Amino acid sequence: PQRLMVVRLYGEVTIEDMERIDTQTLSAVSAGLPPVHGIVNMLDVLSVPMHLKTMTRTFRSIHPNAGITIMISQNPLHHFFLNIITQLNRAETYPAKTQAEAIEKLRRLDPTLAEMISE
Repeated sequence: PQRLMVVRLYGEVTIEDMERIDTQTLSAVSAGLPPVHGIVNMLDVLSVPMHLKTMTRTFRSIHPNAGITIMISQNPLHHFFLNIITQLNRAETYPAKTQAEAIEKLRRLDPTLAEMISE
């Protein structure tokens, strides 16, 4: 992806999964055209590690090409941890409860993507 990356997580997500996703994401962002935005769909996640120390270690670096990240989840704990990680890493992230809400939010935040993103 050149400007937009979509990640879908499902099932039981482990720390190892998160570390692998972080590595793959950094690679994709460095190869893309900045800013590279992301949509992370967690609607089908059954469980995810909620250890703050581990999560901040895993997502400790923000690539200079990184843009906005929108996390889709209906779990309030996911949004709570997103807020903490955002504050620690100074990333530009936003919560959404549905894919339609995430797309609308991203279109509003970066109008240059309006024609690239479809429902």
